[in-house]
This record gives sequence, structure tokens and C-alpha cells, in this order.
Amino acid sequence: MEFFTLYNGIKMPAIGSGTNNFGRADSDRYESELVGDYSAMESALEVGYRMFDTAMIYGNEDGIGACLKKSGIARGEFFIMGKIPNQSPYNDDMKSVRESVESSLKNLGTDYFDMFLIHKAVDDRVARAGGKMDLSKTLELWHNLTVLYKEGKFRGIGVSNFNVEQLTAFLPDCDVVPMVNEIRCNPAMRNTETVAFCKERNIQPIAHSPLSFSVAPGVFAVDEDYKARLAAVGEKYGKSWAQVQLRYNFQNGICSIPRSSKIKNQAANLDIFDFALTAEEMASLNG
Repeated sequence: MEFFTLYNGIKMPAIGSGTNNFGRADSDRYESELVGDYSAMESALEVGYRMFDTAMIYGNEDGIGACLKKSGIARGEFFIMGKIPNQSPYNDDMKSVRESVESSLKNLGTDYFDMFLIHKAVDDRVARAGGKMDLSKTLELWHNLTVLYKEGKFRGIGVSNFNVEQLTAFLPDCDVVPMVNEIRCNPAMRNTETVAFCKERNIQPIAHSPLSFSVAPGVFAVDEDYKARLAAVGEKYGKSWAQVQLRYNFQNGICSIPRSSKIKNQAANLDIFDFALTAEEMASLNG
């Protein structure tokens, strides 16, 4: 495994596993009901994943925690990311934030998160006033999370699904700058502007859905030409188009959180550190 070093000095694996599909009736659909089948989590552990991206809203933290415990692997080998919904009752006040975090930790069977995020920039109640985005509730939640960060509940804190406009409004009032921003970043939705904005401010970009061709949840726009270019590059190295895309992200300074329930694909997603794309190949994929 390779790592990215965050501005506070902690090392974060370059590849992690999404978990929102674990434990569900249909492992390919996050919307399907939870049935307690965590075989995908178990196979992810088996092939070597040690970073797992969780969230309160997924409803499966207890199952994830049980698998971590059953693995017998020391807690220090894992990098666990959690997220709090930016909505009531989770973000009402310091008391509700603390209780939500403590409940999440208990479910996962740990006493700290390696990284903890605000799940999205604004809740559904936030409206613009005079054309300006109102992030007052988001900032209140952030300040409450920084208290827990300073108490040692989190080794790092960050945000998720923040765009440039939201970050621009948010950052000036932060006493602790987010260490990461997890965003939709895939062949159909590059989020180039947000990635560049984060890099300029030493905020580590993390790509969720890095192998999807989704421009929004449930909305797909497969770029066959780009996929063919990935595949053509992969032939040279004996790699799949997906492995080339993950390697492209890594060389572009982006951490990736692919999601898979099939052990073969899970193993392949980790197998990207034995080759390197040339400058010409990187340029051809930037187009």
C-alpha cells in the first residue's frame, strides 16, 4: 500500500473500500434493505483492505464493527473513516453531536476514528439569503467536531461533498482547516475544479465512486471513448481499465474509495502499485 501524508502528519492509505453496500440484500444497490450479509466486508479484509469509509447514515456500522473484531487484526492497522449527517437530530448542538459520535464509535467497536467527516455541506433546510449561501449550521457542526478532534476522538477531521463555492464560504471561519474533502470523482464527473481548489489549500482530495460513470446518484453517462483509452493503456501493463483509472487517480494525488462486493474486483483494485503511467499517458487521460 502507498500512502498520502495529511497536513497534520498522519498517513492515509491511497486506496480504501466503500461500505455503503455491505450487509444489503443487493450488494450493488445502496438503497436495498439491510439483511446482515457481510461477506463482502469479510472478503475485503481477506484481500488486504485496511481503510474503510463508513457513515452513520448507512445503518451498517454494527455489522462493519463485528467484522473488524472477528478479523483479529489489530486496531492500529486500520484507517477508519466515519461521517455525521449534517441534519437534525445529529447536528442540533454539542450534546447531540457528541452522542452521535459516541454511538457510532460503540457500533464500530473502537474508541476513535482515524478520520471523521461532515457528510455534506448543507442540510435540506438551508436556503440562500440575498444570494449568499448560509453555512452557519455547518460551521457550528464543524466547531463542535473540532472540540472532539482536540479531545482525541478523531486523528483527523474533514468534509465530504463540498464544492468550490461551499468551501470558499466555509474555510474563512474554520479554526481547523479540513484535512480531506471526499467528493464524487469518476470518469463521468471529474470535479477538476474542486480537486485543484483542495490541492492548493493542502486539503487531500478523496474520490468516492472512482470507477463509476455517474454524474449524480442514479444518473449515468458512460464515456466509451475514455473507457477505451483506459483499456488501451492497460493492455501495455496487463491491467484493466479500472486499475488504470485508480492508478491515474493515485498519480494525480487523489485517494480513491472504490466499492465492490466481488473478491476478484476487490483484489484488483488494490493491485495498482506495481506499474506507473508515463507523463504522456497521464496527459492523454487528462484530455
